[in-house]
Amino acid sequence: APKKRATRSRKKADTAPLAAAIEPEKTEFETLQPVIVAPEPVLTVAKVLETIVAEPDPNEIIAPPEKPKKGWWRR
Repeated sequence: APKKRATRSRKKADTAPLAAAIEPEKTEFETLQPVIVAPEPVLTVAKVLETIVAEPDPNEIIAPPEKPKKGWWRR
């Protein structure tokens, strides 16, 4: 049977002092003021689609290339 290798165990981390050091900030809810947000104008789907359709992509393949003529590689 193969021998077991001697390994050093790692020291366990102390988590209790870390948890005690981190405390959430306590805020008084009476001092907080409500925030009023103005609604943003919503774009309609038709306007968004019009801008996309109006600009065709130059890299887009619209039609297949023409069929090469016979003997095009000899020229």
